Amino acid sequence: MALLTIITFLLWSYQLLFVYFNLNAWKAIQSQESLRHPLVSVLIPARNEAEHLDTLLTSLQAQTYTNLEVIAYDDQSTDATAQKLHAWQEKFAELTVLQGKPLPPSWLGKPHACHQLALHARGDWLLFLDADTQLQNTAIHSLIATVNNENVTMLSGFGHVKSPSLLSGLLTSMMAFVIAMHLPVRLIRHSHDPRFVAANGALILIERSSYDRAGGHEAVKTELVEDMAIAKRIKAQGDTVLLCDLCDLLTVHMYDTFAQAWRGYQKNIFPGLGRSYLIASLVIFWYLIIYVLPWLVLFLALLTPNLGYLRALPIATIGIMLVTKRLVDHKFKVRRIISLGAPLSGLLLVLLLVSSLWRHRSGQGYTWKGRRYP
Repeated sequence: MALLTIITFLLWSYQLLFVYFNLNAWKAIQSQESLRHPLVSVLIPARNEAEHLDTLLTSLQAQTYTNLEVIAYDDQSTDATAQKLHAWQEKFAELTVLQGKPLPPSWLGKPHACHQLALHARGDWLLFLDADTQLQNTAIHSLIATVNNENVTMLSGFGHVKSPSLLSGLLTSMMAFVIAMHLPVRLIRHSHDPRFVAANGALILIERSSYDRAGGHEAVKTELVEDMAIAKRIKAQGDTVLLCDLCDLLTVHMYDTFAQAWRGYQKNIFPGLGRSYLIASLVIFWYLIIYVLPWLVLFLALLTPNLGYLRALPIATIGIMLVTKRLVDHKFKVRRIISLGAPLSGLLLVLLLVSSLWRHRSGQGYTWKGRRYP
């Protein structure tokens, strides 16, 4: 019992130190001017996004960076997306609207939409934006300045995620937290090893020539986690990727309900692990150890006599867990109450991975926005 208590304490102490130094390497982009002004193609795949388009397009119309074109792809939406986009064309001269085509065999929805957008883009840089995002008015200036100053060919990152639902926030807050816990962020920029990579499809800025050399979205047409697949191909060809803290530039309105968040991550989490049962099993085992075991140890410690000062270690371990989560959440402007739910977030992630694995194993596949994916 004493050994178990010490092990869990040491595990979270290590994670706290790792996260602290990892966050220091996670570059935050503030508002800045770009000395160069290449043509930027802002590319928006949109399927059933009518409720979000006003917010995004208003923020794009207000950009201080003027050498840009905006192309939106209505991916056969069943809501008012098409009507909304065409209404915006009348007041936003830089906006072009493409009508979606039926999905060809072997293509998934978002890669196909992004591929069609890229075919029509004229820019030296391609800025892929999800339709549920919102940019601060100097964002594109700042992004172009950063890729020039850092001499990188691809930039992505995490912004401030708005989660009206507390339960959905417990899941969405884990995106950046998992990276901070396990991936050395410095190596994303300074290593060409494609194993050290991360990207967020909500915002990807990529040099056109690098994108074409990597095969574009056609090369990842069967990938549910196409953002990571693109980033790996960029690194594999010797180009550079930068993962940034975009909280001052980007707001994402991801999921209004827990059910939406669950389905959204369910389709990504097991495919994001390469559909590997071994890796998924190791992740499940590890997360049960670091999130569930401390509470079990605390319960047993309260029942075990003669532990002395060791009785305080489980409480300290849980405290370190909460502090570690809060460090990341503070950086990405997550509410404090969600940080207090760190143990529940970890458990939900385990259940989500089990669910995602089972849907793949059983052949049910994943359903998202009216489409079914294997």
